[in-house]
Amino acid sequence: MVGKLTAAVLLAATAAATPALADDATSVDGSAPAPSPGYPHVGIMGDLGVPDGATASLVVRPIRMLRVEGGISTDGAGPGWRGGATLIPFSWRVSPVIGVTRGHMYQRNANAFAQEVSGDAMFSSPLLDKVGYDYDAARVGIEFGQRDAVFYLHGGVTHVSGQIHGISGATNDPDVDVWTVSADLGVIFYL
Repeated sequence: MVGKLTAAVLLAATAAATPALADDATSVDGSAPAPSPGYPHVGIMGDLGVPDGATASLVVRPIRMLRVEGGISTDGAGPGWRGGATLIPFSWRVSPVIGVTRGHMYQRNANAFAQEVSGDAMFSSPLLDKVGYDYDAARVGIEFGQRDAVFYLHGGVTHVSGQIHGISGATNDPDVDVWTVSADLGVIFYL
């Protein structure tokens, strides 16, 4: 489902960009056109979300309606990465958006994080010895701002998949596939 949504977002952005790429270099009377304010093409993004944790990304806008991002994440227990695309259909100061992301959190020992969160320095679980997962998210949201800074709030659904390790007596580590809510709150600063 997320793969089909990604293809639809990219197809819509490409179709919408076609007229925008056909700008004339001169006006009807042959004089040079008035300067256009354009849009910023590169930026940095930071956000907090579920299940992606805290993420810092590089943002590229190849066309006004499409933003592509890729960066590093942490869920508090370890590192990961996230990439995605967002369709921005309108150039308004407050604008609706739709986007898709894919991310991965590397396997790591999450016991130290659980100890920090719980306040119990003695806590330890074999289920947390090897924690890692993949996720795909489809989100809609609203963004505030246009040029130098954009603040956003996105929400939607996420498919999380991984394995549970350390179950005593299990011959194989069971696979886990969960559909859950997804959200992120963040800011983009364009350069």
